Amino acid sequence: MKGSVVLDRALFSVICSLGLFVICLGCGPGVELAPCEGTVEFEGVPLTAGKVLLTSTDKGQPALASIEPDGRYELVTINVGDGVPPGSYHVTVITDIEYQGKMSPIACSCPPGFELTVEAGQDNEFKLNVSESDGWEVVLDN
Repeated sequence: MKGSVVLDRALFSVICSLGLFVICLGCGPGVELAPCEGTVEFEGVPLTAGKVLLTSTDKGQPALASIEPDGRYELVTINVGDGVPPGSYHVTVITDIEYQGKMSPIACSCPPGFELTVEAGQDNEFKLNVSESDGWEVVLDN
């Protein structure tokens, strides 16, 4: 795990992506959206809070979800329940974990080559298991 400077960069990237998300709210008329949901775990344990961010690999709209107490998430582009434009996405998970006896924020980026592909007309359900041993970059702000 790396220090807080890297986490600041990760959070800056997320904030910039969310800014673009807001700017693009009115962009792209008539884009078909597909449902996209699933569960997220950290090292095999379901997360109970946090965010899942999908960033398009082809400069399309990002999507965001809150992680529910049962570890489930449902991604949205503009409005709750609207879904995600079809395409390939990189994943970032932001949450808090217990580290050395206290809760600490972490940002987790998917491994190189890892992409989620959202397909039109499909129920896209993904189980995300964030694990450093699987190549996820986990940055802890302690």
